[in-house]
Amino acid sequence: MRILIAEDSLTQAVDLRRRLEALGHEVVVTHDGRQAWERLSARHENLVISDWMMPEMSGLDLCRKIRAEVTSNYVYIILLTVKTHRHERLQGLQAGADDFLGKPIDGVELEIALKTARRIIDAQEALRAKARELEKVNAALATRAVLDDETGLRNAEGFRHALATAFQQSISDGLPLSLIHLKVVPEAAPASHHRKSDWGAVANLAARILCSEGRTCDIAGRLDDLGFGLLLPGLAAEDALRIGDRLLSRLDEELGFHADAVGYAGVATASPKSQTDDPCELTAACDAALAWAMQHTEARIAHRDCAEVTPPATATAGGFNRGR
Repeated sequence: MRILIAEDSLTQAVDLRRRLEALGHEVVVTHDGRQAWERLSARHENLVISDWMMPEMSGLDLCRKIRAEVTSNYVYIILLTVKTHRHERLQGLQAGADDFLGKPIDGVELEIALKTARRIIDAQEALRAKARELEKVNAALATRAVLDDETGLRNAEGFRHALATAFQQSISDGLPLSLIHLKVVPEAAPASHHRKSDWGAVANLAARILCSEGRTCDIAGRLDDLGFGLLLPGLAAEDALRIGDRLLSRLDEELGFHADAVGYAGVATASPKSQTDDPCELTAACDAALAWAMQHTEARIAHRDCAEVTPPATATAGGFNRGR
């Protein structure tokens, strides 16, 4: 083990160092509590053997400082002392000492104390390693909890969290935020040769199109079986409608044998003029635009401003009014 000694007596420090090195340990010697603390601050040490009475900083004060400020690893502390009264030992334990060695140091007691220290340090390291492993597992589970297993996109819950974050960021930056709700709708019940797995393929196709048409800063999610969302930070209505139109064009081109399915898109934008701090209003506007597009099937895409109360308009002026 690597052992840090804090001992103001040069003679006793040299003697203890010699004994420890004879037992195969690496030893660093400091001559008071303050030096020991400076050493600990520069490099992690797992075992400290400190005299009780020292100038600058006593062994008790060193114990208290270690327990209060060292959190990255457990430091096992052995206090050297001639004090034998019960209340003095209790004082040392309250300060954070793990063990005591009397002066003069008995060789057998020293070896036993070091073996105990090794066992405790190893146990602490094992616990910390296990904790790190559990943190990684929990992080992986947390990631999986917000991802859709089939497509790899954010699931509905993960997308809601992303929307809330992006919405607040857009307010902070004073930039617009647009949302596209893309829906693939079977025009009739799937035929017998259109198995459920086929619709899973449609979902993966839609997910791939979303990711390829979006920018690196855009956020895609799967909202339900054949419903998808795309967050477009910084894009106003016209640009968002262009992306929505491209999504529908790609779907038309690549749906292939699923000719009995059709895509619709609702687009909504929250701009600095919207005067809303509620992302639910953006979602509601987008859902309203999608509902309108699905009712007016000659369009298939519509836009609505966040908090808009008038019926949404299709993008005919921009060339986005689509028929099937």
